Amino acid sequence: MNSTNISVNASATLGARHTTGLGLIPVHLLISAFICTVNILTISIFLRSPSLRTTIPNLYLVSLALTDLLTGMYIPCISIPLLFASTTTFCFLSFAAFILLSCQSFLTITLIGVDRFIYIIYPFKYDNVVSPWRAKATIVTSWLASTAVAITAYPTSQWRGLCQQVNTMSPKYLNGILILFISLTVIVGVLYAVITRAALHQRNMIRVVTLSRENCARQPCFKYIRLFLLVYCLFVMFWLPVFLVFLIKYVTGYHSLVSQRIAITMAFLNSGSNFFVYVWKNKDFRRALQRMCACKREHFDSPGTRSTNLEQVAESLSHSLQDAEQEKQQNQRQLQQLQILEQQSHIAGVGSGC
Repeated sequence: MNSTNISVNASATLGARHTTGLGLIPVHLLISAFICTVNILTISIFLRSPSLRTTIPNLYLVSLALTDLLTGMYIPCISIPLLFASTTTFCFLSFAAFILLSCQSFLTITLIGVDRFIYIIYPFKYDNVVSPWRAKATIVTSWLASTAVAITAYPTSQWRGLCQQVNTMSPKYLNGILILFISLTVIVGVLYAVITRAALHQRNMIRVVTLSRENCARQPCFKYIRLFLLVYCLFVMFWLPVFLVFLIKYVTGYHSLVSQRIAITMAFLNSGSNFFVYVWKNKDFRRALQRMCACKREHFDSPGTRSTNLEQVAESLSHSLQDAEQEKQQNQRQLQQLQILEQQSHIAGVGSGC
């Protein structure tokens, strides 16, 4: 009698979980389509715009957009075990893909923070330490490291007859992954705290020399700091529910599959948010998007208006080149001002020593 009741309760629980999962299938499909669309557009803009393609920080953004695109393509795979009979191999591959993409997202956010840390704290050594080929090699290494972390999940996989992605791994492996992700998040938070403090200090020093608040407020380095800081804050905000769900499970032992699925779905939404940050905070990205839209409209315009569109595109390109030259000159002036300040501080130190 007791065994019958237990089996009935277990069947009811599995049925409720199955129904909840089926209810998320349309949501996952919509989120997948949204994420794939915005990230294909993001990658196209970066690759088609020379001014965006040649900037080192943007290489990391392209890698992040590629990760987000693959995440969007992966989301429908979550619902496959709910519709078809899953196997051990498929269950492991599904979980390994989730770990790989999540780990790559965290590593890319960390690499962006390290790049900005070197740029702000060691501005005169940045060009010697960081180069496009080194950045590309670092990105490839991060993908290899993420793949290695995902592969290590296989020895700890536990097939229980029902594929529930993260529930098929051993608690030790899940705790290790959680500690890794939280550690990377905290490290990047500390880096951005140091970066923000140093950037504000440098801006105040430049104001003393130039006596021009407007000039230093437009410096490219501060623009990129605000952009990357906003990307990091959104990343933490969307992933925080996942951290809380697993921390509660680790501390209290309480686990809700519905809460877990909702939290992971919110984390997936982060993959579609960066596009809007770039449009809002990056003027070059916004203009490249406008040029792309203008080029697409040419195919539907009459022949009489195509010359006007070409003139608009040429004018937009001219403005972009002028802005790039102005930013380059502002960067050079900033470096010269910092050198003057360092020389003055060195002379003051020598004088006080005498």
